[in-house]
Order: sequence, then structure tokens, then C-alpha cells
Amino acid sequence: MNVDNIPPDHHLFAENVNVTMVPIHVKNCFENYSKIKREFEKRIYQVPPGEKKGRAIIIGSGQTLDDSYEYLREWQRRDLGIIICSCSQISTLYYHGVKPEICVVFDAKTTVDLFEIDEIDYDMTTLLVHPGVPSSVLKLWKGPMYVFRLSGGNDFNQYLPHAYDFIPLQSMPFATALATQMIFAAYMGFGPIFFVGLDMQGQRFMRKYYKKGEWHDFDWTKTEDYKNVIEDGKFHTSQAMIYHKKGLLSAVRIDLIHGGYPLFNCSDKSIIREVPYCSLADLLADPFCWKLKDWPVQKKLDLIDRFLTKRWTHVMTVHNGISWVSQVLVGGSDEELTTKMYQMNKDVTNYKTKRIHDAKVLKKPLSEVAPDFHPQDIVLIDIPQHWIRVRKLQHG
Repeated sequence: MNVDNIPPDHHLFAENVNVTMVPIHVKNCFENYSKIKREFEKRIYQVPPGEKKGRAIIIGSGQTLDDSYEYLREWQRRDLGIIICSCSQISTLYYHGVKPEICVVFDAKTTVDLFEIDEIDYDMTTLLVHPGVPSSVLKLWKGPMYVFRLSGGNDFNQYLPHAYDFIPLQSMPFATALATQMIFAAYMGFGPIFFVGLDMQGQRFMRKYYKKGEWHDFDWTKTEDYKNVIEDGKFHTSQAMIYHKKGLLSAVRIDLIHGGYPLFNCSDKSIIREVPYCSLADLLADPFCWKLKDWPVQKKLDLIDRFLTKRWTHVMTVHNGISWVSQVLVGGSDEELTTKMYQMNKDVTNYKTKRIHDAKVLKKPLSEVAPDFHPQDIVLIDIPQHWIRVRKLQHG
């Protein structure tokens, strides 16, 4: 099956999340509450925001990661920036002498065997978690942790702030840990951002784990699903990887719209072709070479939107009079998506109406009742123009 011919997958995926993942997420949030509350700002901290701090490498699980360890060791030796991985790669990175500064735990079903390492350097590596990760992971980790909340995705996340109100920072799930790694790298002030091992096709990297005094190879074939092979140019991938690509590119698009750092893919065997390529060899030879390899923002937006809109996914942005706000709208038809766009516009206009009404009732200036609200800054979705642009992208 060709990548452009696969049917909408969001309904099936959402159903699977609600049936299998949400109950696990809820259970974990209940189990972790006391520990996170007790250790908050002692060993478990808010994610620190930051201005420009330097470059960041984000690690993916593609096979091209196997050829990258020499470059990653050199990156750390020369202190060119931080490395952020997920728990899927942490043991392998340690095996190859690469100690990531941050390790993201995203999946509610993460198992502690992913942390089978001979000796973890807790002074070097900090865990980044949310309350929905397994309590076994929080108990295992002896070093510092950063914590954030998930937002959106399901009804439970709407109620989570009432319990975890002491954790101010939140992030949408975006279906993949790679998006979380990217979002928090930028939030902490690290950029440009370089993805390593971001293939989303073919085999995964050779994973290593430490057990009974020695290192072992992990056999991915026992866990991989090779059904429903999708053709994407010269590569073969899966519908699950296409879904993860959709989640990652949704996050990348929001980051671009809100003035994020330049992003590059260091894999030359990747289905992610919507951001510019920059090899690790070139980056190590000249750490500023990315400036010549970057693309105009509009080119990146057009490529991303061409991919997303063909999969019934539209990232829409409005200004609500306070700030720019983006939402990922997913629907099974143009009509459903249009309805959701009208609702986004309606939410903004309703907020404006309510603030003006409050000012009249209180007989006070609007600037005093809602000092952060500036109705003249409101920008709504131009829905007809949006669809014209989408048609041009899809058929251009």
C-alpha cells in the first residue's frame, strides 16, 4: 500500500488509546501522587525554562543510530550541546559511552527493564516524566527528575490539574516521545535541534541492555509488528510509524508557528523529509553549517501541511486577544474539520463577548476588568482561504 492511499487512522487509534492506555494512565497518576507531591522541589522539579543555551540532539530509535555513536561521543567531548533520549535508547547510549543529559519517559506502560545499565550516572542524566508513567520507574530512578503534565487527548487530562495543580507546565501528548523531547528541548532554551536515528522505517537500532554482569543484544523481532507494510518512496514503513510521524510533525508545525528553533534531521534514510537534512559528519566538521542548510519557514510549513492535511489533520492557530493558541484538529471529513474550525473561532468570540459583558456589569473599563485581554489583537481562522491553500498544497 502506498503512503498516500492509507485510510484515516485516527478513529482506530483513539479507540485503542481510550480502551487500553487511559485506564493505565489514570492508575499511574493515582499511584504516583503522594511521591510526586512529597518530593516536589526536593528531587522532582519543574522543567526549567531558559533563553538560548546551545544546541540539542534528540535521539530516535531508527537503525541509523547504530552508525552515530562515534559522532555522539565527539559531540559530548567537545561540549557542543545536550543530548536528549527516551528510555528506549538510554541503556544503549550508556553502553556506547554516551551519557544523555535528559531521558524522557512518555509511555504509561514503560517497563523498568529499559533501565538495565551497569551504572547510571545520576549526576549526568535527569529523568523527564509526567504523573502517568509507571510508579515502578519513579521508584527505580535514584537521581533528579523533571515533571510536567499531559494536556488534552482524553477527558481525564482535563481533570488532572485539580490534583496536580502544583505542576504548572503541561504539554499535549502528540502520540510520540520524540515530540516531547523536541518540545522540552526548545522550552529549556536549546536550539537548533538535530534529530539522530529519526528513520521511522525499516529495522530499529541494535539495543543493548545489562543483566547478570554482562551486556546483551535485544531482539526487536519478538516485539515488532511487520504487518501492514506501507510504501513511502524507496522506504517501507508501517501505519503505526505514519501515525507517529503525524504526531511529530504536528508538534513541529506548532513550534514553527510560535517562533521555535531550527530543526534538522540527521538521518539520510528517513521518511521525515519535511525538515532539512544535516549529517552528523558535517555538523561535527562545522557546528554552524546548519545555517546554510536551513529552509525558509514557509517551505517547511507547506511540506508539513501537505502531509498532515492528506491525513485529515489540520494544525490551526488563532489569537484569542491574550496570546496565540494552536490546536490539532482531526476529522474524518472536510465537513467535520470545518465544523471544528468554526468552533475554534466561536470560542474566541464568546470569550470576547463575556469579557465585554463583565466590564459593563461591573461598570469598569475593559482594560481594568481583563488587563491582559486586547480584543484588537484577535485573529480568527479564515476558513475559506484555509481550504483554498489546502487544495493547492494537496494538488500542487
